[in-house]
Amino acid sequence: MSDKVLISVENVSKKFCRDLKKSLWYGVQDIVGELLGFSSRSQSLRPKEFWALHDLSFELKRGESLGLIGPNGAGKSTLLKLLNGLIKPDLGQITVYGRMGALIELGAGFNPVLTGRENIYVNAAVLGIPKRHVDRMIKEIIDFSDLEEFIDTPVQSYSSGMRVRLGFSVAAQLKPDILVVDEVLAVGDAYFRRKCISYMQGLFRSREATVILVSHNLRNIEQVCDRALYLDRGRVIAQGRPDDVISQYLYNSNAQYAEHTAGHLDSHEGSGEVRFTDVSVLSAHTGESLLTAGEPILIKARFESLKPVEFARFRIGIQDFETQTLIAWANVDVQDLHQDGEIVCTFPDIHLHPRSYSIYLSATDLLLLFDRLSNARTFVVEGARDEGIKFSVGDPPLIHIPYVIDVNLREI
Repeated sequence: MSDKVLISVENVSKKFCRDLKKSLWYGVQDIVGELLGFSSRSQSLRPKEFWALHDLSFELKRGESLGLIGPNGAGKSTLLKLLNGLIKPDLGQITVYGRMGALIELGAGFNPVLTGRENIYVNAAVLGIPKRHVDRMIKEIIDFSDLEEFIDTPVQSYSSGMRVRLGFSVAAQLKPDILVVDEVLAVGDAYFRRKCISYMQGLFRSREATVILVSHNLRNIEQVCDRALYLDRGRVIAQGRPDDVISQYLYNSNAQYAEHTAGHLDSHEGSGEVRFTDVSVLSAHTGESLLTAGEPILIKARFESLKPVEFARFRIGIQDFETQTLIAWANVDVQDLHQDGEIVCTFPDIHLHPRSYSIYLSATDLLLLFDRLSNARTFVVEGARDEGIKFSVGDPPLIHIPYVIDVNLREI
């Protein structure tokens, strides 16, 4: 792999204004100041301004791939626009070497009146690619997009997914030195997303180009990227190996969610004869709420019986918090239920990877739903990734998981 640096970001900051009128006035002031030779590059914020990015630095060499993660409004799309030259930084310097192919906003760069084929040539011309080169590549671009049937149709008649197909195909197949892809891939169908991920993995393995990927699908970041950058409110929270950075991001997200939902269970569904009142997730080894990779999980779910029922089936499940995929579950049946109680369930051999999970709870009589909570409690499994651990994000739902379950009823 070449050691040539393709992207250098040095102490970059970018600020915006929340008020439109003030933003226009500040823009006029900055333009006049630049014309008179005064710098508008200031470390201070004017009224209503905020830092979209603040003091960001990193380098990317040829063949490296970077995943950008963080909550909405963290500054990820702002960074991509800065890299692509659509806006300029207020402070710091960005240096880009080589040709960039970018898919930042859905439909950006497309003329809706022109056909898909014509838009390919227009996009290539903007990138400075000669027509004769596009003539040689046009079949590969169309084949990758799977839009041969519609390629001579005006783009204004394309669905959002078709525009993503065309946009990614143009950005990728024209062999850029740097490929930048924003969350727009989420609009595409599952088949094309897998196709794009496979293509970017190929770029990573062959070290042909540098890839920057923004996605809320953390599995895509793990699959494609060898580095990750976690942004929040314009500042770097963590950067390094994808699994380490993702673990910190999920831990922070879970802590914020837990703080928001502490002390109550909401979003109950069902008729209410039986109702869950509390749930806790503990280490079966230590009895503490701190969970580490590979250890057994103990779940305690309290419930109240508001009306006697002849039969109740309780289900406790563990699901991936991001995808809501049910990973494991346990069932227990109770006859003639007329008391409050607690279900205690242990999964001794589940071996979860480090990331965020949530608890699924339901109580039914097989036909009637008494109560259901899709995300009764979230929790984080911490620790280093262990290749011996069985279950992780992307694994299929599992039916037969060993568990030990008991129901403790309280005396009335």
